[in-house]
Amino acid sequence: MEKEQIITKLKECGSVAVGSLTSGAKNGDFNQITQTAKIFIERIKEAHGQ
Repeated sequence: MEKEQIITKLKECGSVAVGSLTSGAKNGDFNQITQTAKIFIERIKEAHGQ
């Protein structure tokens, strides 16, 4: 999933902050961004009962 898609999905789920999502970019760890995004999406789904 592309960064823009992740942000769109988070917004659709009601998220208002995604700052720490991209923290891995500071040191080039883009896999960390992907893993963090997956966790964010799962937690948001859980919070919405999905």
